[in-house]
Amino acid sequence: MIDLTICISVHNTAEYLPRCLDSIFSQEELNCEIILVNNGSTDNSEEIMWKYHEKFPNIKVIRQEDRGLAQGRQTGINNASGEYIAFLDADDYVFNNIYPKALKYAKEYSLDIVEFCTMRGEKVLKSPFEGICKCHDILKEYFWGKKTIYPMMWLRIYKRSLFDIPVLPSIYVNNEDIFAYPCLLYNGNTIGFISDIGHNYSLDNSSAVMIQLRKDKAFTEKYYENRRKTLLCIDHIENYIGTGNLQIEFAREFNQYKQRVMVTYLFSDVFGVSVSSLKDDLVAQFGFDSKFQLMKYIRKNTENNSDVNRMIKYFGFPVAYWIHRIRKASR
Repeated sequence: MIDLTICISVHNTAEYLPRCLDSIFSQEELNCEIILVNNGSTDNSEEIMWKYHEKFPNIKVIRQEDRGLAQGRQTGINNASGEYIAFLDADDYVFNNIYPKALKYAKEYSLDIVEFCTMRGEKVLKSPFEGICKCHDILKEYFWGKKTIYPMMWLRIYKRSLFDIPVLPSIYVNNEDIFAYPCLLYNGNTIGFISDIGHNYSLDNSSAVMIQLRKDKAFTEKYYENRRKTLLCIDHIENYIGTGNLQIEFAREFNQYKQRVMVTYLFSDVFGVSVSSLKDDLVAQFGFDSKFQLMKYIRKNTENNSDVNRMIKYFGFPVAYWIHRIRKASR
């Protein structure tokens, strides 16, 4: 049996793909398969994939039209045969023998999920939890939002059985983490945390995206549409877990999560889009009668569980919004 399937959805990242693949093959004693999904690339990414396939037969290459990162990952899952699954973005890389370490920990304690740390520039993204925890306890904390819990799928390895009922949305979306991670936690029993830094999140490609956002109107509109789709995560989670199950086990916490999704969207600073337009999006998506009803809901469900919420509670939304903008501009 293959221990680990590593799924990599590739879209026009030929410049970074060799570094990514080389980092996997530097892992010692790793019994894995790699599924490379050419997700509608127009550069020479697929040529690089086949070159690596010739050298490493445990690489599978699959071609499909650009269906977004969520469905790029889903194609990898559909073709996986490993006991565990990991995800890696083609412009990132792994190190410190992280996959064998995570697998050893997972098998020793029969864990469904194992999380490690990542480097993002000079900053280490680390979980506030240690050791072994119950997945539902982490899900409750994730919904509540007081502790910083990163949903990114490449931070962990997962038991393949957690994906038996698809956790990813079937739509074209690139913010797939916020759809999938709560569902995976709900499916799982135990999650383990290790302090090793084993993943590097590349800032090179994200910087290029921000430059394009400022210059390319069509790209900005596509980015805005993708941001709007993040609001669908609420329906996705409710449909997957079930509103009854959420009310029984996570009622107060999920209400906070819903409020946080709304506030995060209003604070998202999409270029050329006013906060009034963002409010219109929320009114339409969540069925409020008016913007007034929307803001009333946000105020009612604002608790002192985050810096942003504390600002809203003490100063009101308009002042909190501008404090956020000033802070962001000064970084």
